[in-house]
Amino acid sequence: MSLNTPQLRKLWADAQSRPEWATTKFWEYIFSHNAFGGHQWVVSSQQPPTYIEGDLRRVDLVVEKIDENANSATLLFMEAKRANATLDQVQEVEYQAFTACCANLYATNKTSIWAMTCVGTTARLWAYKYGDDYLTEFFPLSDGLSDKGEYIDFSIEVLNQLEYIKQNFVPPKDVFTKKPPSPRPARATLPDGWHDNEVAYMTGTPESLGNAASGGISSGGEALSSQAREQQLTSQATPLVAEQSTPLIVTKIHWQDGQRQYRCSRPDHKNVIVAQNKWVSCDILYSGQIYQGYMYTGKSGTQYYTWTLEVKGKEAER
Repeated sequence: MSLNTPQLRKLWADAQSRPEWATTKFWEYIFSHNAFGGHQWVVSSQQPPTYIEGDLRRVDLVVEKIDENANSATLLFMEAKRANATLDQVQEVEYQAFTACCANLYATNKTSIWAMTCVGTTARLWAYKYGDDYLTEFFPLSDGLSDKGEYIDFSIEVLNQLEYIKQNFVPPKDVFTKKPPSPRPARATLPDGWHDNEVAYMTGTPESLGNAASGGISSGGEALSSQAREQQLTSQATPLVAEQSTPLIVTKIHWQDGQRQYRCSRPDHKNVIVAQNKWVSCDILYSGQIYQGYMYTGKSGTQYYTWTLEVKGKEAER
């Protein structure tokens, strides 16, 4: 396998000076022709991190394996920025890969997954497992986060690491014991059309729950009805206990009979439809701390909660 072909030289040169599309084009060629050959591997661009209806987020590259029984599973997410990306943009692309991992694990109930972030023709490889606060560095190992100097240019060494990932579809435990997860950026941003709703459920940290709750109901909803506000004042003497309730994520908002309806996803991926006047703003006790959120009590008495009534990725109201 030659790494010095006219095609690679052309794609490599383009990725040094052209926008993000050239970076994605370079790595898509590497993935398809050098790293993930074979009929069982599918390399796709601009794919959602989940199969949940209404997920408008798009990952730059997704590597998927489809077995002989037509079962498919995602091996790796790749997010890219152009070669001259700023520090903030590198931080954004790493956080974007992290949120894609969280979304996939939430939707599939898997425990861990691989990720890759690329800045031009340079790359870093990561692993993420359920419950961790952020990505764990896999290659190269370093102490720098969102640092272009820690990225390594494409080489046979990068291909060797991708081969290891291909042979270890689920990141081995020792990947996470060699080095603790990197610290999560305090003020990471996301591109338009992206949301990080699943982060709170995957990490369960005070920071993530606070960020989720801070979304309030702006953009995605409206002020709670007077009926709901009265319920809030009269019904909640003690906080809702998260561990004894079922979390929900709002995936779509639509109108029915003159009232907003919230379609929500449960952890078992079943949908729950909640009318606007059924939500009650409340305090939620999570891991010993109190956070603000919203609760809904179903007809069977099951208590549900969500940190925000906003659809950040926003599936438009229809």
